[in-house]
Amino acid sequence: MIRDALAVKKAAGNLVMPYQKGSRPAGINLYGDFVSGTGISRSVNLLMGSLKAAGIPCSRHQVGERSGIPAKDKQKTDYAINVFHVQPAKIPALFEKLKASDLDGHYNIAYWLWETPAFPREWIGLCDCFDEIWTPSVFVAKALRRVTKKIIKVYPCAVVGEEAFLPEGRSRVRKKHGIPADAFVAGIIYDRRSGSERKNPDASIKAFREAFPDGRENACLMIKAKCLNDADLSHLKRVLGGEKRFVFVQDYLSHEDTVSLLASCDVLLSLHRAEGFGLTLAEMMSCAGVVISTDYSATKEFVNERNGCPVAYKKIVTKRDYSVYRAGTVWAEPDIHDAAGKLRKLYDDPDLRKKLGEEAKRSVSEQLSAKRIGARIRKRVETVCGA
Repeated sequence: MIRDALAVKKAAGNLVMPYQKGSRPAGINLYGDFVSGTGISRSVNLLMGSLKAAGIPCSRHQVGERSGIPAKDKQKTDYAINVFHVQPAKIPALFEKLKASDLDGHYNIAYWLWETPAFPREWIGLCDCFDEIWTPSVFVAKALRRVTKKIIKVYPCAVVGEEAFLPEGRSRVRKKHGIPADAFVAGIIYDRRSGSERKNPDASIKAFREAFPDGRENACLMIKAKCLNDADLSHLKRVLGGEKRFVFVQDYLSHEDTVSLLASCDVLLSLHRAEGFGLTLAEMMSCAGVVISTDYSATKEFVNERNGCPVAYKKIVTKRDYSVYRAGTVWAEPDIHDAAGKLRKLYDDPDLRKKLGEEAKRSVSEQLSAKRIGARIRKRVETVCGA
């Protein structure tokens, strides 16, 4: 359980030890997993990039994403604001290991992601351990505002400034996997630990098959999957059926290699049931790639008909648990026929692909740049610290 010091109720109704303005230099102590290579890890690194782009003084504190255990840090400047880019389930383990001085007298902020309109009940009480909460999308912010009156701020992942279109990556990846240089390539990228049912790769595979039913087109589907267990691997191989037009990539990829893989694709398919942000989609768009995405949840905030291909859906309510997503979860069920039609249209019309890709890059350059998001965070830091 969280230390009693964090649950001391003050007369004003606050549940954190009070922030002492002026007692520490203005800046941010950023806690999170900077090294694991997961989506959460990528997100915390992008947040650090936004802080640096805005010239916000900051220190980095490594915390294991799966364990919640902090690494032993060398002495760093102790700034006024703590930002914990650590998922709610791991906050108790982290706070048990931190010293009282790491928390008390600071302005404590949580940076959380979630993927459904209902924030889990077992996490709601953790909101009271923080002065405010940050999140990367309006979709998640709405879920949090339903359960807490804490200040909620939206600071998206800043993919622009971190990504570069790698033309040599396109040819290198295609050559490695035996894909013709002139082939139309659609891609799927997901991590099983994020929930295969939520990521919904089977729907994307079905859409590809419907778009290209006889296999005679110069089209290929590349599936990059990570951390599959034996059952997932067997299922995926059975679904793919060993067809040569399906390329299955299970290697560990560095971030640069992942960008190269994105660059090798003409289209990224994401028929997800919900996303808390949709980082891979934003990265694809920053590479001037076209995204076909379920028109639901956080991806709706940056994918539209001018810069991509939103897919129609209907809402469903789950009847059983899927990992952390409990029975009764509201999800989207994407329209496979709509996705297949858009995929085929992109195959038939290279000029449309180019137009959408150029607009995708332009729109995320404007909306999701480290400089832009960092400037917004800097204003918040100045307000909190009185600088």
